[in-house]
Amino acid sequence: MFRIVQALNNNVALVKNEQDDQAVVMGLGIVFQKKKSDLITPSKVEKVFLLKTEESKENFLTLLKNILLDILTVTYNMIDDLVAKYHFPVQEYLYVSPTDHVYLVYQKLLKGAHQESHLPDISAAYVTEFQMAQEAVAILSQKLSVTFPEDELGRIAIHFINAKREGEVTPSFQISRTKHILELVKQEFSRDNIERTPQ
Repeated sequence: MFRIVQALNNNVALVKNEQDDQAVVMGLGIVFQKKKSDLITPSKVEKVFLLKTEESKENFLTLLKNILLDILTVTYNMIDDLVAKYHFPVQEYLYVSPTDHVYLVYQKLLKGAHQESHLPDISAAYVTEFQMAQEAVAILSQKLSVTFPEDELGRIAIHFINAKREGEVTPSFQISRTKHILELVKQEFSRDNIERTPQ
């Protein structure tokens, strides 16, 4: 059973489970006519996001204040599904940066103000992350009814690259990955005539 801590809308609530862990639960009408401390039947819950730390709870609630719930749930579901499908261990913060990124891109696409990133092709160096990004773009385009451009693949892949759990990569790979990412950032800045000067 889940006990409501805060109803976020008729379909989403911040809850505590029987182990007193905080989570966000989603399901059609699961919070309708319910209030704080009421119980939600698990069979009606379609998705559970376990908030393992106080930080993850704060991150979720902060995102919720600034981002449409539909985009938040689509992005969280997408990340969960891809991480499970590819057995891809990630840091918990992975949910925050791509959700914010997706929302900003979504807004720009609606306004016709999206700009290409001109990131170099990283698909050969980060095969899994790039495949995940391809699926992510397809999911976002379908679920949000806006066509996410192909140049978003690199940007979204970088979120997965950065969030890969540190223990899952060797130190030498970590160093080369960091150098590669720094080089990508440097190239992107140079296209906009931004140069880092020594301090």
